[in-house]
Amino acid sequence: MLPNRVPAKIANQRYKKLMEIQQEISAERNKKFIGKTIPCIIECFADDGEIIARTQYDAPEIDGIVNIQTDKMVVPGDIEMVKITDASEYDLIGEI
Repeated sequence: MLPNRVPAKIANQRYKKLMEIQQEISAERNKKFIGKTIPCIIECFADDGEIIARTQYDAPEIDGIVNIQTDKMVVPGDIEMVKITDASEYDLIGEI
């Protein structure tokens, strides 16, 4: 254990503040993709039928995802050009 450890309540407050700041940074970064067309690899299908993909910048289980809506038949592993139409703090939304 480290000496002079910060109390859990203060550590939790700091963590929450840090996450708020990180969400703002991530949202700003993601909004820069809106209107751009970028290659995405199809990863899987969500229960609601939405297609889950990742950009070349996204690491599984670490970074966000790209939610894609399309009528085109795709399979996991395909690389598709996706136009980004919207963004949230962590994820992008696009269409093929």
